[in-house]
Amino acid sequence: MYELRKKLRLEYIARIAPRPEDVRRFLEGQVPPFATKEARFMEIETVDDFLAFDCARRYALTGEVPAQVAAGFDLEPRPDTPPHDSEWLRCANFVVRRSGPLRTAEAARAQ
Repeated sequence: MYELRKKLRLEYIARIAPRPEDVRRFLEGQVPPFATKEARFMEIETVDDFLAFDCARRYALTGEVPAQVAAGFDLEPRPDTPPHDSEWLRCANFVVRRSGPLRTAEAARAQ
């Protein structure tokens, strides 16, 4: 029972703290190449979408965007526009600008 609990706890921790790759995949599904999308127009359908969205929101607010995400996306706060307001949460708006196809991981690390 202890080993099962330990395994489930590790899975839980991994899920509630999305990796930059998870956030990047979420944004890829939300923002077409060479396009811009405001957070208030993003659709959150699953718990994993919510966790990735919330992580992207924090990246936009702090300006601390991991290289894996920054390789293809610019995120910036837009507090002067209407907020994101969905069944999942209400938060200040931010904008995600996609530069097109993501550069390779090696190129992102080199920056």
